[in-house]
Amino acid sequence: MASVRGFPWKKVPSYCIAQLLGAICGAGIVYANYYHAINVYEGGSDIRTVSGTGYLFATYAVRLPHPPCRLVLMVPSRLIT
Repeated sequence: MASVRGFPWKKVPSYCIAQLLGAICGAGIVYANYYHAINVYEGGSDIRTVSGTGYLFATYAVRLPHPPCRLVLMVPSRLIT
């Protein structure tokens, strides 16, 4: 934003820190909201797996089967940016 939209460079570090803290707080709220459901799904409070409930907190790359599927994802993303 600072390089193209005139956002002041002195505000960039505080903006980045605010974004990071907001993401951490958001993940904490999601975890607190789903804590009991995660325990039931994973089989206990000390078990956490990426293949089980890791997708709640992160985005993982997926191999798309066809080139047309890529267009379905790329065209709308280009329209909104």
